[in-house]
Amino acid sequence: DRELVPSESYADKRDQNDEGIFSTSFDDDVVTVTLGENVKTISDYMFTGVKMQSLTIPGSVTTIGNDVFNGCDELASITFEPSPTGTELTLGYNTEDEDDGPFLDSPLTKVNLNREIIYSLEKIDLDADDEGIFSGRPLTDGVTLGNQVRTLSPYMFSNSGITSLKIPASVEEIKDFAFYNCESLASVRFEAGSEPLTIGFQPGSNERGPFYQSPLATINLNRELEPSATYKEQLDAWDMGIFTNKHYNDTDLTTTVTLGSNVKTIWPWMLSCVRMQNIEIPASVTTIGKEAFSYCYILDTVTCKGSTPPILGEDVFYKSGELKYIYVPSGSSSAYKSNWNDYNGKIYEK
Repeated sequence: DRELVPSESYADKRDQNDEGIFSTSFDDDVVTVTLGENVKTISDYMFTGVKMQSLTIPGSVTTIGNDVFNGCDELASITFEPSPTGTELTLGYNTEDEDDGPFLDSPLTKVNLNREIIYSLEKIDLDADDEGIFSGRPLTDGVTLGNQVRTLSPYMFSNSGITSLKIPASVEEIKDFAFYNCESLASVRFEAGSEPLTIGFQPGSNERGPFYQSPLATINLNRELEPSATYKEQLDAWDMGIFTNKHYNDTDLTTTVTLGSNVKTIWPWMLSCVRMQNIEIPASVTTIGKEAFSYCYILDTVTCKGSTPPILGEDVFYKSGELKYIYVPSGSSSAYKSNWNDYNGKIYEK
């Protein structure tokens, strides 16, 4: 419960795994670590090799140095408590070899993140395997994001075993590759928020949407999503839709999609290739972009809740061959048939 500052000579010479303040590289005993509210800095190598199974980082901590958790091969659970002043936490990384995420050696299964993190690994070309904050970690016991989290950084959860995620309204931006290769991510929920959330994608030679590898079975969206500037520039094909995934021919998967009243725009290709049988479009939606529901092979029923038809882009239901019914509010069928004339034979009042 005290701020520790390595001496000048210590800081200059410290470069080995056993030179952190509490390094216990050769100690096999499990250690309990408790940090008090007077701790502001966790210095480089401080816990290298410490056999702790869990750690709570108080909101008073503003800086975590490099190589702090190297060799922490028992660390399965970590909690970042909220800052009492909303101050961001600067987080270092593993500087060994090619530079990796801070928890490279830790079998993290549970993360409780209640802080905005400024990640100090600023390589332009981060890779997916181990360089994101929680890249490659099991995360099988879940990830909880608190209301101080504003940004999901590049590759933050890439190659992890995350199965579900609830994204609070505080999150303002999801960077590129945040969910790259999350092959167990089955449920994503965007909690109600009045401000748009900017979302990135998977750029490169084969651009993909942010959840392309994820077998999403549940999508709950109550937030306006805004593709990032580069995403908008690149957006030109079905596999770049925000929720498009490669499981469009997986007959074992059916996806439930729920759109809330904060959603105003369904972007081009946004839900293309999603294996949903029905979708309800709230009255708040004013625009449905090009091929927004293309290749939705098992889509049978669309229910529109607004009496005013949303502006419809080109080929919205392209290759959605099972579509039979577009239900609209009583008294609005004429308006829908006038504006959605490509689908006149499917429009019914309900």
